[in-house]
Amino acid sequence: MPSIRKPKRQRTAHFMRAWREYRNLSQEQMAGRVDMSRENYSRIENGKVPYNQDILEMAAVALNCSASDLLERDPRIEDGIEELRSMLARASEPDRRRIMAVVKTMLQNNG
Repeated sequence: MPSIRKPKRQRTAHFMRAWREYRNLSQEQMAGRVDMSRENYSRIENGKVPYNQDILEMAAVALNCSASDLLERDPRIEDGIEELRSMLARASEPDRRRIMAVVKTMLQNNG
């Protein structure tokens, strides 16, 4: 009986590299924080080797984010959103209303 080939497994995309770069860490520094060699960490970051729950949780602690952030959020995009949210939270109520009106107008003109 011929052997059955195992289908190649699709790896879930993640944002580990984006978060590492966002936190200004080298692969060597990150590998040290998750207690593995730089080579092994690089393989995980590049999707050549799967991550496991323990690595995901250690990476989240090392990067000061949640494990779900590593899977779902690109910090390069989210950073601007968080900065805007923070500015809105600090603004007075009248300023918030004006800011929202400007944003709505800009979005309507671009749509």
